[in-house]
Amino acid sequence: LLPCVPWQSQTSGQYQRRVHGGLEDNLILASSEDVGTPKEFKVPRQDAMICNLVKSIVEGDSDVDRIEIKKVQGDILELIVSYLKHHKGKVPQEIAKPIRSVKMEKIVEDEWDAKFINGLSKNVR
Repeated sequence: LLPCVPWQSQTSGQYQRRVHGGLEDNLILASSEDVGTPKEFKVPRQDAMICNLVKSIVEGDSDVDRIEIKKVQGDILELIVSYLKHHKGKVPQEIAKPIRSVKMEKIVEDEWDAKFINGLSKNVR
């Protein structure tokens, strides 16, 4: 569904921050709009690296600084960016299976994640 699925590194589950000229390295993630100008979001590279799509693009071109997320509109990309920035490059705890509740507060470890998921529209476009 979402093009950004968290993955975990073999060691710490967190990425090291790349620095260029003493400043934190950022990526621009751009939406793919049917009509109008794509929305762009500045995200610290470390934060964005928990997204498999971003990770694979960066592994292929470490100097990339703008990534268009195809088939994802701005409002959805804004939610993805919010999620990435909250987790700051640290992959959330995996959800235990089988899932034994419909209440997000009992399924996910991070209270923010439960509120984030509960706040999403249940309608599928």
